[in-house]
Amino acid sequence: MRFSMVRLVGLVLMGAVLSAGCAPAVTISPTSTAPPPTVAKPVASPAASASPSVAATAPSPVAAQSPTQATAAKPSPAAPSPSASAAASPSAQQQTSFPLTLSDDRGKSITLGAPPQRIVTLQPSSTESACAVDACARVVATDDFSDFPDEVKQRPKLGGLNMSAEAIIGQRPDLVLTDSGTRADLVQQIEQAGLIVLVTDAKTFDDVYRDIGLIARALGSAEAGTRVVDGMRARAQAVTSKTNAVSRRPRVFHELDASDPNRPFAVGPGTFIDQIITLAGGSNALAASPVAYPQVSTEQVVAADPEIITLGDEDFGTSPDDVAARPGWAGITAVKNRAIVAVDTNQVSRPGPRLVAALEQFAHIIHPELFP
Repeated sequence: MRFSMVRLVGLVLMGAVLSAGCAPAVTISPTSTAPPPTVAKPVASPAASASPSVAATAPSPVAAQSPTQATAAKPSPAAPSPSASAAASPSAQQQTSFPLTLSDDRGKSITLGAPPQRIVTLQPSSTESACAVDACARVVATDDFSDFPDEVKQRPKLGGLNMSAEAIIGQRPDLVLTDSGTRADLVQQIEQAGLIVLVTDAKTFDDVYRDIGLIARALGSAEAGTRVVDGMRARAQAVTSKTNAVSRRPRVFHELDASDPNRPFAVGPGTFIDQIITLAGGSNALAASPVAYPQVSTEQVVAADPEIITLGDEDFGTSPDDVAARPGWAGITAVKNRAIVAVDTNQVSRPGPRLVAALEQFAHIIHPELFP
């Protein structure tokens, strides 16, 4: 059986408080009390090349859950528009001289004596954010799953969920960038060893904008941060200006993991992908799920009757033809209309600069008449 836990960890950790923003399609009884842990896709199949961060013999996605993961979604009244944030884009005026004291998403203050020259990143989102603000040349090592941009593929890899404090300390970083998906005990260990750690915890598009600005300031690249965030906002606004007023919002079922094709893991409310579907002009077919990442039965999918099915697991062997051939799925509207589409799961699952590309991707799938 395919083992794809690795690629869901980031999704779980980013998901606890986003809004569903659409009417429930059907009540989903939870078949799992916690969402499956994962994140970025590894290079080869999960069974053959699972990172040392995940044991290939783990009994189930739930069993290997990170201790920081939420067990259920906490939907709020409406999905915020990424173009209308209470927090302004990071300003070039924030290009403060060093020494510089900042507060990260834990509320912890860190002080940097000079722009960091040896940066270690422990999450793909941190790596992509650092590179987006022109600091890629200063990234000396990354987690196992950081694979974008291409430049970072050649950096030393420090491990996945099981990376050691010693490996990080051995890189002699003057700043470690990570997010809330990293084990709290690991962060504590490296801080006790004297390393400076900046932790982000984005849960919405606006959080991502803020965190990119925060990282840019920490790296002495505030102007680059402003440029990146302004560009993201403009692209998101170009989408939502067309989708905010749509009268038809197709029901979308986003599949994360079909290791068991009869009971795939999918996306419920309170997740980045749920927000992306809403902002792109769709409605989440599993918006009524009591958990963020439910494992659903054939009967539940049939009852939800999605009009579009998006696949985050095609790279692991699940094709549109496989989905269409599943027993009991033939009567689903998306299957009858062959509206089954694979998406770039790394763009969707990483709370960083490419999140807006995921929004554009979904907008094209959901409303091709508006986004040819």
